[in-house]
Amino acid sequence: MAIGDTFPGGITESRDPVTGRTVRQLAAGDGNDYHIYYQAYGITRDGRWLAFFSERDRTTQLYRLDLQTGESTQLTAGRTPNSGWWPWNQIDTTGIYAFIGCLNPVTSDVFYYQDDEMRAANLDTLEDRLVVKTPPGMRPLAQPACAYDGSFVATAYANKEEVLRSEASHREMQALGRSTSDAELNWRKVIKSRLDAVDLQTGEVTTLLDDIEAQLHNMVIAADNDTILLVTPPEKVGGLLSVKRSQPGAWDIVALPQEYGGICHFHSTTNGWITFESNVRAEDAPRTWSGPGTYGTYQGRMRADGSECRAWWLGNQGYVHTGYDLTSEFPFAELFCGGDQHQLAAIRPQDDGTAKLIRLTGNLPPGGDQRHHAHPILTPDRRRIVYTATGDDGFCHIYDVEVADLTGA
Repeated sequence: MAIGDTFPGGITESRDPVTGRTVRQLAAGDGNDYHIYYQAYGITRDGRWLAFFSERDRTTQLYRLDLQTGESTQLTAGRTPNSGWWPWNQIDTTGIYAFIGCLNPVTSDVFYYQDDEMRAANLDTLEDRLVVKTPPGMRPLAQPACAYDGSFVATAYANKEEVLRSEASHREMQALGRSTSDAELNWRKVIKSRLDAVDLQTGEVTTLLDDIEAQLHNMVIAADNDTILLVTPPEKVGGLLSVKRSQPGAWDIVALPQEYGGICHFHSTTNGWITFESNVRAEDAPRTWSGPGTYGTYQGRMRADGSECRAWWLGNQGYVHTGYDLTSEFPFAELFCGGDQHQLAAIRPQDDGTAKLIRLTGNLPPGGDQRHHAHPILTPDRRRIVYTATGDDGFCHIYDVEVADLTGA
């Protein structure tokens, strides 16, 4: 299989058995399909293309999906070894680096990594080009982020040998019966990170943070095009870190308030908000909280400098992925509520500081890795939520569910 290979549309439509909403399966390759990690919005501004990863040729490659016809076209043909997104996906896969990519909203270039290069594949023309070389001895660590004005990309790296040693240690822990979470926390403690900004006009690389004793994972760039937001790992309470350009070539680092607990997932919106979910342990939960489990969840939004922060209590929802709406006006989320209650839900804030949940889909499969997380994003026309779920063939594929009645589209 090669760049430019095109596959016919495979859109099929059905009714959700629980909510009755219209659900469409958008991709149907012979392998796992999953869109770019949802903190990097992977749909072009005109709503035509979705950038997604597929393992249909037994390697991990990028494709573009025509959201009207379901036709997909291959964008990359990498053969990089050990390119899985570890520890969430196994590292010993081949192709391009899985899940590590982002879209330039101005040019429709999708940035990705293969071998020791950051490259760009254009969703309109299929042109593929080198952007910048990876620093010697390093490998990409986290999803990059592109500024709204297309001026620069923020990207994180880790020492390649450390990653491979940590991956081997992870497997040893699992072989001894240690939990995945134990292995993951061990990995986070030994990996050090580096954060770079790549100027997309000049190719100049500026190292903003170096030799950080923490694994950088989630990052976004705020609508001001001058602020990079990062989440610190769980053992550091999951706080948000702001890296802000105060003047050309100068960046200031500020820790943002944690009024509502530890933030895990968050998005930058076009109207200047940062939407997020945050977790609190049971002993820190408000008096209205009750039920089993170790923590509960808030859904909220704030400005990139931490001001105007407001959140609504969702209750004991466990693990949550905040849905990505470019405008922040329609809050929704993927909820892992325990047992068989994995679902997508719209969130309606209430005056008393709580939130009403409106179920959008029936039970999503539990899924043992990132490819099976829904990672929901709202389409630019505000009519559908795109997400990932397991199909009848046992592979994960890309779906959408109709929500126009809730968004007013």
